[in-house]
Amino acid sequence: MMLLAAAVVLAGAASADGDPASDVLLSQDQFTPYPPPSGKAVKTLTDAIQQASADGDHVKVAVIGSKNDLGSVPSLFGQPRKYARFLGAELAFFYKGPLLVVMPAGFGFADNGKAVPAGEAALAHASVGDDKSSDGLTLAAARAVPELKRAHVLRYKDTFAPRAAPLPTTAAAGHPLTLRYQAWDDSGRAKIDIQIQNARKVAVASFHVPLRTVVQGQWYSVTWLVPKKVAHKVLSYCVRATDAAGNRGALTCGKLTVT
Repeated sequence: MMLLAAAVVLAGAASADGDPASDVLLSQDQFTPYPPPSGKAVKTLTDAIQQASADGDHVKVAVIGSKNDLGSVPSLFGQPRKYARFLGAELAFFYKGPLLVVMPAGFGFADNGKAVPAGEAALAHASVGDDKSSDGLTLAAARAVPELKRAHVLRYKDTFAPRAAPLPTTAAAGHPLTLRYQAWDDSGRAKIDIQIQNARKVAVASFHVPLRTVVQGQWYSVTWLVPKKVAHKVLSYCVRATDAAGNRGALTCGKLTVT
C-alpha cells in the first residue's frame, strides 16, 4: 500500500498545523464555516468560483464564521487580510494563486501569500452585509468573487503536476475486474491514463479517462475484462494524471496478480 502514500502525503502536510481551511482547500476550491451553510448558498458560491475560474483565472475561497473555523490560529479571527496572507503562505506548497477570505469583519485577498493592492481595492466597496450567519457570509463571498474577476487579479499559472496512485489488487482471468485509483491536482481536474503492462512493460490493456473533477482521497475506477491469456501472470497496473494546463504527473505502478 506504499503507493498510496504519494496520494495522501500532501494532506498530511496540510493538516500538520491544525488549520482547517488549509486541509479542505487542498482538494477543493472553497472552505465554508460551521455550522454549515445551506446547499443553496454553497451552490451559489460554487457557481461563482467556477464562472471566475476560466480563461487562465482561478481562485480559492475561505469563509470563516468564528474562531472555531481557524483551528490553531484563533487569534487571526477578525483580521481577514492578515489571515489571507497567512493561509496563502500555508497553501503555497501546492497552490500559489489568488485566495479570497471572508469573515464577519470583512474581506481579505492574497496571491501566493502576498497582499495584492488591486484586489484589496476591488473589495473596498464590497460589503459583507448585516447577515453574519454561515449563509450570509457564504453569499457575501459569492458576491465578491465577480468583483475580483472584473479587477483582473485572478490570473493563475498552474505549474504543479497532478498525482495519481493505483490500488494493487488481484484478478481472475476471464472475469471483469474493477481497477481502483486515486488522483489529485491543485486545479481539481485531471485526465487519467491507465495501462496494464506485462513483464516486458508492454501494454496489454489501456484506458483513458477524459478531464474530470478529482478530489483528494476519493476513489475512482474503471472496469477491465481480464483476458484468459494472462492467467497466472504478474502484471503492472499503472496510472498517470495530466491536468488541464498540460502538467503531466509521474507514472505510478502497482502489482496486479492474475489467477
